[in-house]
Amino acid sequence: MSVRSYKYRLRPNRAQSAALDAMLRDFCGLYNACLQQRIEAYRRRGLSLRYGP
Repeated sequence: MSVRSYKYRLRPNRAQSAALDAMLRDFCGLYNACLQQRIEAYRRRGLSLRYGP
C-alpha cells in the first residue's frame, strides 16, 4: 500500500498573513496554557490529565 502526500504552497496577502500569524500566536498560547495546567495537576495531586473521557 502506497501513501500519497501533497504539498501546497500558500501565498497569503498581507491581511491573510496577519490573520495567520494571530491564529498561530493564539494556538501557541492555548497549548502553553494547557501544558501548564497538566504540569500543575500532576505536581499538586499526581493526576495525569488526558484528552477525552
